Amino acid sequence: MIREHAVRLARYEVSADSYRSAKKLVDQFGEEASGHAKRRMEAFLAEGNEERAAAWVDVAFAIDEMQRSPHPDDRLS
Repeated sequence: MIREHAVRLARYEVSADSYRSAKKLVDQFGEEASGHAKRRMEAFLAEGNEERAAAWVDVAFAIDEMQRSPHPDDRLS
């Protein structure tokens, strides 16, 4: 007998505010937007401000999502 196993994949949810910030950075910095967001995150970590660093992690994630090439499974038929 074959057992079926459910696989739960972790999802990373980002706020609409993070996506708005990401869009502004992409418009301003283009391909360099992700690097800009990651440098801001590192600066806040260096200051010990984990809350603001975490916000920049979300923005960097949103930028990466906006700029990634679509996966073939993401295309609609």
